[in-house]
Amino acid sequence: MRSSKAMFITTKKYSVLLAMAAVMSFAAMGCSDGDITGTANPNLVVEPSPVIFAGGQYDHNTFEIRNDGDDTLRLSDIELTNDDPDAPFAKDESFREWPTSIDIDPTDSIVLAVEYDPPEGEVEHSGSVSMSHNDNDIEGDKVIGLETDAADADLFVNPSPVNFQQTPAGSSDWQVVEIQNIGSGTIDVDDVSITEGDNYYSVSFFDDRNSDGTVPSSEDDVDAPVTTSLTADGGDVLFARVLFEPDTEDPITGTMTVNYDGTESKTVDLIGNSGDACLEVSDEDGLDFGPAALNDTTFQTMTLRNCSPEADLTISDLSISDDGGGVYSIDDADLPGSLPDSNLELSPGETTTTLVGFTPTEETSYSGELTISSDDSQRPQLDIPISGEGVDADCPVAEIAGSLPGGAPSNPLGAGNQDIVELSSDGSHDPDGTDLSYEWAVISRPAGSQAEIEPSHTDPNPEFEVDIVGHFQIELIVYDEYGLANCEPAILEIDATPTGDIHVQLVWSAPQVDEQGGPDPAAGFGTDLDIHYVHQDTMWGETDSVYWRYPSHDWGAHGEADLDIDDLYGSDPENINHSDPMDGGFYRVGVHYYCDNNYGPADATVRIYFDDSLEFEETERMEATDHFWHTAVIQWDAMDPGIDFVDDYSESISDLSSCGNTGF
Repeated sequence: MRSSKAMFITTKKYSVLLAMAAVMSFAAMGCSDGDITGTANPNLVVEPSPVIFAGGQYDHNTFEIRNDGDDTLRLSDIELTNDDPDAPFAKDESFREWPTSIDIDPTDSIVLAVEYDPPEGEVEHSGSVSMSHNDNDIEGDKVIGLETDAADADLFVNPSPVNFQQTPAGSSDWQVVEIQNIGSGTIDVDDVSITEGDNYYSVSFFDDRNSDGTVPSSEDDVDAPVTTSLTADGGDVLFARVLFEPDTEDPITGTMTVNYDGTESKTVDLIGNSGDACLEVSDEDGLDFGPAALNDTTFQTMTLRNCSPEADLTISDLSISDDGGGVYSIDDADLPGSLPDSNLELSPGETTTTLVGFTPTEETSYSGELTISSDDSQRPQLDIPISGEGVDADCPVAEIAGSLPGGAPSNPLGAGNQDIVELSSDGSHDPDGTDLSYEWAVISRPAGSQAEIEPSHTDPNPEFEVDIVGHFQIELIVYDEYGLANCEPAILEIDATPTGDIHVQLVWSAPQVDEQGGPDPAAGFGTDLDIHYVHQDTMWGETDSVYWRYPSHDWGAHGEADLDIDDLYGSDPENINHSDPMDGGFYRVGVHYYCDNNYGPADATVRIYFDDSLEFEETERMEATDHFWHTAVIQWDAMDPGIDFVDDYSESISDLSSCGNTGF
């Protein structure tokens, strides 16, 4: 921009000079019998001069050499010189090759670049660029100063901001932050603390890095409050360790503040869970088989989940990297997706499982290792230790099945949303005749499901409520009195399918609720959103619409539509099933924020299924009570139904009531 602006100004000036020259020439011809004289001269201009660099850190600057005169500017002997032979100014010829000499026409210019890359701890440097020229108004060579701006004390924090990649809930990550004086004065650091986000971030300090440059363990951190002086010339560094411990996969921000010199402060943004790919593994601290029968293969199920809220996860390898002398294995048939031949892709929140086998041959302890490679930027390679012990005993046998009330047990089992599945361990036994103990676990579930095994995961025959459409896997492990587990896995496959031609599902979560451990209906803790569904001949909230007040309708030609549950706190999804919709009919889907209970925004996710096929999924942050999101319109055609994403968000709906009153 500077170059083009300069060209405009000098072109205008050049035109004026031409006009003046013409007048002077005419006068000379009239007064001196045609003896013409000229005053053409180049005008050398450099901007900026001097060129200023940020001291103590890499910097890169350009400067412009411009000819504002009316004759050719001739430059030669263009040189860059450091005042100190070790000073770090250099020509940046990746920007443009530096000439040793050049001619610059009137109104033209050239831009050159200099890079500054100082040694660690050095902040004050100077140098110059010099050149010979033919500008008669400048005596001697033209000299352009190169200077740093670190004449006084200056606090430098690196990195800033501090960015933590996706971190699974319940785990932790830390980064080292360096606080340094890059000036020539002295800085007194009064305090360093987490001023925002201290539920998730903490800061501690250590005296220095190890001799090899690595960071000391956290046990070596100094817990005392920080008061220290950072002396001149950048010689001192204060090392801080910032710890991030999230309880959710949602983005979490915070602030670290450095108070210094009594009245000064510098803030550093802390950014956690920035949304990149994230791998969560059920046994990443170690896969322990415990005692296992000799010469039998005992299997354990490992669950892998994409814990990112928005990015897909790519798993490129899942294999036994140390087989413990041939006792640990994963059969290719037990690998998820197309592994090992091609990558496994998991969408946000999606889970998958794999079976790991242990076949001990002696009564001894074994150890090995399993390796998972993925595009999780924080942990691209996850090495999981494996352990187990061979014992001379028979494995107990686990038998698993499920049934709907009044139905026969089966595996696999078909169910609908909100169905109660009665889990059965009948038939499980120990060949050695000892008593069994039981352990149930949901090892795979659709995204958004929060259902748990009731009343206890250790009951021999508990229940499980299917809360969402999709595929579930429930595993039973039985143990004999010696702690020996069943060798063959016992997994119940449940396929939950919609009970209508159209199935509309609403799930939601509120960040402030999740920060406190999630919704708790028994304590009245959570937020209340409602799904709304209407046909083309009615409006939101009318008596023939479907929502919590009118949960079931026979719409005649439009079929039947039913709401399965009115959830008040976000612990269960709300589902509407619509059977026998009318060909050519239109059906609108909306979400109402009925009551935020003073917990602020909630993230609503709407999914629409045709039969058992997911056709639509969108999420909207709803900010407060009474806000309404007109999500989509369904046009029903039994052969080719369609969905129009409306995405119309309103902060006030006149016919919807306020929080706590009767209404929608």
